[in-house]
Amino acid sequence: MQINKFNELIEEIERSSFSVKYDFEIANLFNNLIEKYPTNFTPEQIQQLKWEFLLFRLMTKNSFAADGLRTDRFVPMATYNNGAIFPDPNSFSDEALVYFEKRAKDSKNPILTTRYLDFLWEKSKSKKKHIFAIEAIEQYLLTVDAYDNEDVVFEKLDGLQRATELCLILEGKSKKKPLTEKLVIRLNEQINVTNEKKNFRWFLEMFELVIALKQFYTEKQIKEFIKLCEESARQYHKDQNFHLQRSFLELKSKLGKLLRSSDAIKNDVDEQIGLSLIAEAEAKSGSGLVKAHFLQEAVEHYRKLGNKKKVEELITQIKEATGQAIKNKEFKHFSSTVELKKEDAESMKKSLGTGKDVPQNMGTPPNFFPNWNHAIKLTEDLSKKYVVSHLFPIVHYGEKYPVGKPQTSEEIHEDQVMQNFKISAQLAIHWLTKFLSELIEEKKVNIEDFKDFFALLKEIDNDTYETVLEGLDSYFDDDHFRATTILAPQLEDILRKLLAVFGGQTTKANTTAFEEKTLGTVLSELKPAISEPIYYYISWVMKDYRGLNLRNNVAHGFFKKRQGSPFYSTALLHIFCLLIANTKVSVKK
Repeated sequence: MQINKFNELIEEIERSSFSVKYDFEIANLFNNLIEKYPTNFTPEQIQQLKWEFLLFRLMTKNSFAADGLRTDRFVPMATYNNGAIFPDPNSFSDEALVYFEKRAKDSKNPILTTRYLDFLWEKSKSKKKHIFAIEAIEQYLLTVDAYDNEDVVFEKLDGLQRATELCLILEGKSKKKPLTEKLVIRLNEQINVTNEKKNFRWFLEMFELVIALKQFYTEKQIKEFIKLCEESARQYHKDQNFHLQRSFLELKSKLGKLLRSSDAIKNDVDEQIGLSLIAEAEAKSGSGLVKAHFLQEAVEHYRKLGNKKKVEELITQIKEATGQAIKNKEFKHFSSTVELKKEDAESMKKSLGTGKDVPQNMGTPPNFFPNWNHAIKLTEDLSKKYVVSHLFPIVHYGEKYPVGKPQTSEEIHEDQVMQNFKISAQLAIHWLTKFLSELIEEKKVNIEDFKDFFALLKEIDNDTYETVLEGLDSYFDDDHFRATTILAPQLEDILRKLLAVFGGQTTKANTTAFEEKTLGTVLSELKPAISEPIYYYISWVMKDYRGLNLRNNVAHGFFKKRQGSPFYSTALLHIFCLLIANTKVSVKK
């Protein structure tokens, strides 16, 4: 294509770009030329259009919404499962950079020019590349008025944010700051326009820039901005947009730090944020679960403030809200049926054996043993298959109130693994309970077979052994409530004594003397000796709120007569068998 005609097409894209809303639309304009005239361009022109397409397909970031002052401006639009990225900001050739430099000089559109200059500032190897940054700042200030589309406030703000970032890099340590002074004038104009239109939302980004450029603002101006934050917070509270209300309250606190009276402002903001969370809970009171969520957020807020009285008051309200959720059946129950072929069931039952082989086989993995490592692998497979599962937070509820909420990425992953482990553990215990009860009913195993196997406990502690036998008697007498309430605390004691046998310390110093370590600490210190899979199984049965949590429920009286079931006592019996079968203890007389 003749150069004049080619330049006319590029100029048309420049004119069209004033009206677009997103950068990828500019990329599409260049790509559309290739598709419309597939045979009319020279190979060089095709290459130039491809460079333009890839450049405007890159995503942009800035330090005010990302990772600090040296945030990469240009990042890939997409990252694929195999690790590939598109576009790759580091894949542009030296020839492409030369082309972008020419375009930066020729372009009459500041929206496009900033892209060329900023990319050259970030990727050029020139010793004078700071000139690209200086010119980019000038162009970013022009983009504030460049867009024809009034809906692109975010793009305008991004330009101001990026200009601020570049000013701080270039002039941060300089006494004279001519570029920053131009930026501040432009920013103040936008603050005034936003105030006239009462478009409060965009003050959030603008006042963040004010804080970054605080040396250019007087105390009087800061106080005016604080008043605007207060007005914005009142408006969003009135609109019941409590999230934005709290955002403006937090921004008010940040601005307040620039004043001498910052403590008073902070204290006022802290109280207003707490009241906002409570107000949102009340506004969402149609759902007990949603109300409990915001009340829980308020609890965390007041706990950080050290307001114990308010925390206790809110906990009472959380219990009431959770009770409302239960009463209104807001919790959805999902169930599934697992079918086992008769021959498979017989094979599983046969693996238990008969007589004295039964407790030994119960203690031999992988018989009826839910393996934590398998749950990890299953979680990895499911996370790839069901990507949406990563999008929603999880809160675990007890009978009366929330009991757990994973926060960090490590906690969330561990929680996902625990959900899959839970399914495996429940199935294993159900099958073991069924087959063991059948063997007892068929008189193919009896208490004497277990007493012989449990004799190792004598070597650890004879009193504990005799107490465990009481639990065994109850189990074989079909009194599973009594069996559970005996075996659960005795299992904790055996674990503590095993820690001592392996050379660990079971007590710790407190402020006055000594006290016994908790079960969680004992288990953690035993982990190397009993193996990770057994550790997680014991944790799930004894202390995890997502599991059976028997230690807590029995010790605190939450385990009631109606809950007496062979499911719980069999799980405890199973763990005793695992510990005995996999622990070798020699006692020196």
